[in-house]
Amino acid sequence: GHAALGSGVNVGEACLVEFMLTLALCSVVLHTATTAAQANNSYYGLAIGFTVLSGAISVGPISGGAFNPAVGLMSALYGGEAAENCWVYFAGPFLGAAVAGILFRICAADEYPGEVAPAHATVGPAVMEI
Repeated sequence: GHAALGSGVNVGEACLVEFMLTLALCSVVLHTATTAAQANNSYYGLAIGFTVLSGAISVGPISGGAFNPAVGLMSALYGGEAAENCWVYFAGPFLGAAVAGILFRICAADEYPGEVAPAHATVGPAVMEI
């Protein structure tokens, strides 16, 4: 199969849920698998896997649950309406990943020694509380 929009779902809704789940998935990967504080954590795979599982269950019926442009590209190969909506699987995940990267840079400023701007010291803890 391929990722396809659910019945009665418009492209805006699908793009939004792809954005949200990609943001969540990228945030989980960045915070559990790449930080120095989690260096000896062998359970990050569970966190990542459960994030994908929750996304597939909650968002799968809405957008098809691609969360990855490579997976969403399969829609273009099937043609028709699936190919017309293929952009959803690029826009949502790319924007979600970019926002996750920006939030990681702000929230995990200690991962970048010597590069912390004064604003990070104030904004990072506030974002973490949200």
